[in-house]
Amino acid sequence: MKLSIVATLYQSASYIEEFHSRVSAAAKECAGDDYEIV
Repeated sequence: MKLSIVATLYQSASYIEEFHSRVSAAAKECAGDDYEIV
């Protein structure tokens, strides 16, 4: 793993999809496909 993203998402159902799409886009710019979201 080149990049690990750790975030607290307690009570965040209303914006989880937006969070995932933004974080994934940023991670792909930095690490390609070698990242994880924890």
